[in-house]
Amino acid sequence: MAGKKKNNFKLLSDEPILESDRTDHLDFNHTAGVLACAALHTDSPITIGIYGNWGSGKTSLMRLMKQVVECDGQGDDAAVAVWFNAWQYEREEHLIVPLIATIARDIKKKQEQLETLSLNDKIDDAAFRALNIMKTGGQKVHDALRSVLYGVSMKGKLGVPLLGELEISTSMKDMIERYEAVTQDTLMARSLYFDAFDQLRELSHEKMIKKPQIVVFIDDLDRCFPEQAVRLLESVKLVLHQPRFAFVLGIYPQIVEEFIRNKYAAQYPMAAARAASPDDHEFNRRMDRYLDYFNDYLGKIVQVRHNVPERQPGQMQGYIHHLLTDAGVIDEFLVEGVDKKDLLELIAEVGKRSPREIVRKINGLIVKWRIAKSEKSKGKTYDLLAGLINETISDRVSKDKHEYKQFLISLDWATSDKDVSTFGLKLAGALEGTRSVDDHMNKINQLKSNLNVENSPTMKNLVEILDKDEHLFNVLNSIPGCRWLSDKKYREEMYETYDEKKFDSKEELETSEVRKKSLLLPGESHVQLSPDLTKVIPGLRLVDVPAGEFQMGSKDGADSENPVHTVKLESFKMSAVPVTQAQYESIMGVNPSEFKGKKHADAADRPVENVSWNDAMMFCEQMTTLTNGKYRVTLPSEAQWEYAACGGTKSEGFNYSGSNTLDEVGWYDENANGETHPVAVKKPNELGLYDMSGNVWEWCQDWYDDKYYKACKRKGTVKNPSGPGTGSSRVLRGGSWHNFAQNCRSALRRGNLPDSRYSTLGFRLVFVPQAGGSS
Repeated sequence: MAGKKKNNFKLLSDEPILESDRTDHLDFNHTAGVLACAALHTDSPITIGIYGNWGSGKTSLMRLMKQVVECDGQGDDAAVAVWFNAWQYEREEHLIVPLIATIARDIKKKQEQLETLSLNDKIDDAAFRALNIMKTGGQKVHDALRSVLYGVSMKGKLGVPLLGELEISTSMKDMIERYEAVTQDTLMARSLYFDAFDQLRELSHEKMIKKPQIVVFIDDLDRCFPEQAVRLLESVKLVLHQPRFAFVLGIYPQIVEEFIRNKYAAQYPMAAARAASPDDHEFNRRMDRYLDYFNDYLGKIVQVRHNVPERQPGQMQGYIHHLLTDAGVIDEFLVEGVDKKDLLELIAEVGKRSPREIVRKINGLIVKWRIAKSEKSKGKTYDLLAGLINETISDRVSKDKHEYKQFLISLDWATSDKDVSTFGLKLAGALEGTRSVDDHMNKINQLKSNLNVENSPTMKNLVEILDKDEHLFNVLNSIPGCRWLSDKKYREEMYETYDEKKFDSKEELETSEVRKKSLLLPGESHVQLSPDLTKVIPGLRLVDVPAGEFQMGSKDGADSENPVHTVKLESFKMSAVPVTQAQYESIMGVNPSEFKGKKHADAADRPVENVSWNDAMMFCEQMTTLTNGKYRVTLPSEAQWEYAACGGTKSEGFNYSGSNTLDEVGWYDENANGETHPVAVKKPNELGLYDMSGNVWEWCQDWYDDKYYKACKRKGTVKNPSGPGTGSSRVLRGGSWHNFAQNCRSALRRGNLPDSRYSTLGFRLVFVPQAGGSS
């Protein structure tokens, strides 16, 4: 009875294979054999990189490789397997010191083990031959490593009493301290270090002395500070890249390569690159081109790279079944209504098919399940599969990834499709039609075809998130996942079931006074929308921009602003200010801006930023729905934006929007103090529009083409132009708080990728009356 009660509280440990009786349920055995034999039988120096994310199973694979080396490294193939946990010594300035000490210690230990077998007459022929190699070549390698470690090959430069009599059994701490005592003088240390290195190099190339293969496994290198990891890699390359040495490195490569990029980026002439770049896109392109050389830093050190494979859906079922059995919950989890295959596949995707993450998720699920079970008498419901989906969404939302918050909120928005009430319901129906497709890319293509995403920015965004997050796609494409998408009540019940904090889309602006009032702006031409709409989006004011003709471009500007050409536009309504943080959150439910929070008490009145063109189009789609068909809300065309910025028919020909002095009308690098500012503080332009120069760049509807004006000039007068038919970047206008005054001119043009998000990017709206609707 006591044993049964004990099992009721059992959880899983996160141990690699061959530790705590953990066996190989990840099918690493064959891979381990191939890689270990390569390390064991390659005479020339070799470094094998075991690459993978944290928790992917790198340590388990390396443990199996070490076992192969220990078993096969006998007879004439005598080998010493060394295990070095780099992170345990991360406080040491030079990790190479404890590494060399560990190698020397394990060589000595191997020799002592074989000698013990010999003394007890338990040694076979293979072990006897290995012992002879260890006594000769092994001992010499051991001594050479100690020379490197202590710096004793001094050619009479310095005498250290008793140092030569020290044994390798000396504690690691004492060894390091003695090394530091000998090498206090930097120049002397360098001389001694390389003298000893020469001795090791000469021994390694001595073919008359048979030496053991030294296979060194360096684990958890990605848990060290990147600078320490890089220093160790370079030291290994310099000192131990010798014949009969093989290294197996457990690495999360992105960590190391990102450090290398940042290291060299710090030395790059940033100011000059920024000055030479007309916008952030060009600046990033220049940086990427410069740093591309350092992207494959590890390729200069690692001769063989093996990526721990990410398992495909279904491949982790045996592993997960073993874990659930080991935890004693498999039978209790498989209650009525829970399919075994659905359960195992859902756990695999929630855990991102990562062994460590799966263990963590199962433990969390077991705890929540036991708590819910014990409280069932209090009216608590329990749904195992719902809890797994809840884990998936909560993880992403809790990391403050606003695109996932937006994903969650968008599911409840109404679609324009009269047959489907919400985006969540429509997405669920389309997902069910992809289950017969095999590959993730093909599933996404099928999903896009089912939904015709180009007609809806919101649905396009939902699909793009699923495209980038295959695990989330697979979780939501399950039977319970589709129910979760289509049933808001079911989603909300999850939080109650597992006592989670329900996701609240209303953030810091909820209590802001701006949410309770309209933003009153000076001027005579403001048009108020219906009261119903202004309750939803606080402070919304529109300006009537009358029809007219103007000269678009600038004779004195950049090539992209030429040639000047004639454009004729119909009238339209434009928002008086850029969309503010309060307005954006009232529609979208999230606030992605950088300049918000307690440090920015006036954040509600500042322009929303960190929004992509795609985000802005989603906002426009929801605004269109909220007008009940009266308006199509969109971004301004590039021509509409410049016409309005220049003052329309009231234009006085100013360089900036409303003035020839930028300080009067806009926030830019000389007066913004490195941040955005509340809208409508500076003077408006001739039409009553605010902040069209500076504060934030404003997305326009058009694709960007720096040669587009030449095509317009050939046509003569262009009526209501909508820009090029295709492109890779969308137009940005107006400059920002970050830019020089020159970049805030009304005629200046820029482009950026439609999914770009920066603290300099915002937008404003244009309202177009719909047929049959009142204006």
